[in-house]
Amino acid sequence: MLRSLHVRNLAVLAGGELELGPGLNVLTGETGAGKSLVVDSLALLAGARADADLVREGADALSVAGVFDLPAEARDALEAAGLEVEGDELVVRREIGREGRNRVFINDQPATLRLLQQLAPGLLRIHGQREELGLADPALQREWLDRAGGEEAVALVRAVGERWAAWRALADRVERLAG
Repeated sequence: MLRSLHVRNLAVLAGGELELGPGLNVLTGETGAGKSLVVDSLALLAGARADADLVREGADALSVAGVFDLPAEARDALEAAGLEVEGDELVVRREIGREGRNRVFINDQPATLRLLQQLAPGLLRIHGQREELGLADPALQREWLDRAGGEEAVALVRAVGERWAAWRALADRVERLAG
C-alpha cells in the first residue's frame, strides 16, 4: 500500500507531497486541480515510459518517490535481485533528466526499470476512465480478495499455490511414466 507520494519538478508542479490513508484512496477535483499529475507520478512509480517533456521548465530533472508498505512478494523479489531489505517499508524513487536519463532507486539502492515494473503490480493499482470493465476479471477479483486478508492470507495463498504446482508436477510425471 502506498503511504505517501513525493514529487519534484513534474510538469508545472515545483514540488508537492501527498499522504495517503489506509485502504481505498480516491482523487477527485475540478479540472486543472492536478489529478492528472498525481496519476502521472503514480504511473512513473509503476515503471511507465518516461518522457523528458514531463520535466518542469527550468529544471534539470524530475523526481517522483513513493513510500510503500513492503509486501512479502516484493521482499522476495528484492532479495533475489541482490538488494538489501530492512524493515517493513519500501521507498521507490525515479529520476528523469531533461536529456532523457532515467534512474531508479529502491530503498536508496540503484535498481533496474525492469525490477520496478516487476514489483509495481504488488504495490499499487491505477484505474482511470473506462477501466471499470477490468473489475469483472475473476483473477483480479481473487487477487483483491486475497490481499484484503492481509499478509497472512497472501502467505497462505502463496503456500497453496506452491503445493498445487508441486502436486501438478508429480501428477504429470506419473502420467508420463504410466504412458
